Amino acid sequence: MIVVRVAMRAPADGREALQKILQREVVASRASAGCLRFELFQSIEDAYTFLLYEEWKDLAAFDAYRTSPEFHERGKAIFPLLGGKPDPAYYRAEPIQ
Repeated sequence: MIVVRVAMRAPADGREALQKILQREVVASRASAGCLRFELFQSIEDAYTFLLYEEWKDLAAFDAYRTSPEFHERGKAIFPLLGGKPDPAYYRAEPIQ
């Protein structure tokens, strides 16, 4: 399984717009082949900070998602609404014995 987390911040005047488009991203992405979980969280300490949390069946499913035309189109709508660069991290989720 692949786990992805992307932290991002909205500018002071764009929080609601970013939140709405991220909510649409979550709904659309959940329908992607191999998507096990896709969630949006908002920081309790800073209402302008959001976290996308994703779980994918495998790297092939995640790669298919992130190279899809739909992903790139949604990115064109999201990136202009960000208050800086997003902070992504990627993990191969395997139990540690």
